Amino acid sequence: HRGEIDFQLGKALQVTDGSHVTLIGTGTITYRALEAARLLAQEGIRARVISMHTVKPIDRQAIISAARETGAIVTVEEHNICGGWGGAVAEVLAESGIGTRYKMIALPDVYVQRFGSHGWLLDQYGLSVQEIAAQARELIR
Repeated sequence: HRGEIDFQLGKALQVTDGSHVTLIGTGTITYRALEAARLLAQEGIRARVISMHTVKPIDRQAIISAARETGAIVTVEEHNICGGWGGAVAEVLAESGIGTRYKMIALPDVYVQRFGSHGWLLDQYGLSVQEIAAQARELIR
């Protein structure tokens, strides 16, 4: 985040506005979601980016509003896809009954057998800016 932010425990921060898809990140990976939104904007796809800095309590209203307003949500996290934060978002969506399109992008449920820098490993396991944009693009087709 740049400049002053209104940080409140349990309240997500909307980084950009968008109407076609919402990218929700948690932690530093949110920067890659923001860069993916910039790539999508070059194609005319307006992606809302939300920084969900608080996992618990989760900002249910931000998730539900994003689902209603954009119709598609992609979560991005640096955690195992099994039992991660994306699952918590999925629970909110399921309980809301909205029926939005949804995609979780996270580390696959495998033992990491590659070695390299943090950024390189993210790229290798599907968390590159280009892959995040591709997954969002595919979701809204």
